[in-house]
Amino acid sequence: MIDPAALGALLEDASEGRLAAARTRDLSPLRGVRGVPDGAIARLAAETQRHGGVHLDRDRVALLDLFGQAFEDGLLTIALAAAALPDDPEGAWELGWDLWARCDDPLTADALGEVLLGPSAVALGRLDALLAHAKDDSPLRRRALVAAGAAWLPTPLLGPQVAALRERLGARDVRFVEAAQSAWIGALATTFARDEAPQVRKALRRLLRDWTAVDPAAVVTWAAGVRGGLHRLLGDEVARAKRRRDRPERPDREGEIA
Repeated sequence: MIDPAALGALLEDASEGRLAAARTRDLSPLRGVRGVPDGAIARLAAETQRHGGVHLDRDRVALLDLFGQAFEDGLLTIALAAAALPDDPEGAWELGWDLWARCDDPLTADALGEVLLGPSAVALGRLDALLAHAKDDSPLRRRALVAAGAAWLPTPLLGPQVAALRERLGARDVRFVEAAQSAWIGALATTFARDEAPQVRKALRRLLRDWTAVDPAAVVTWAAGVRGGLHRLLGDEVARAKRRRDRPERPDREGEIA
């Protein structure tokens, strides 16, 4: 069983004042910021996994306590829970929503969507249940729902939130699907296409770009079915998808395959 206080103390030992100040300016979560580098969070997540990791049923209360201690503790919580997801997707789904209700910064939202809400939705076939939260008042919680789409692409996920799962799998790359789940991504993108919150729009733009990298034709088809058109930022990504679909061998002006 994990000890939230002991893990918090280890994170505090790895904290850096300058990083804490920078993160506080950018994030300002109510839980506070320690200033722990991502690499240190990842190493602690991997080490905890090597020593047995977590059991989502047994450690549920401890994980909730750990999440509430600070921003970095939250990323560690998500990482440890993600490594336990293959054994208990139902438990990961339930814990994911508990954490979602407490989400108050964009980086936590992204991590939560990518490695807990997204993959557990796929495992359990619960796209509709996920989209049922699309009208939530918090743009950060809506951002987490958009971030879930990253788990439906065969693109390796990055960040400290995948460190424990990488340790468990003994793999450098972590992905949850072998091929793009374009029908799911399209439904998600349609749901949030008219969302005006900058936090949500940026997340959707990133999702469209990542989707374009693996299935540009699906992005173009999706955009054609969106009523009322798209915001310019999203339209730019669709234009990129059209170029990549039509001329996959030629790089675009930003150095990416278009």
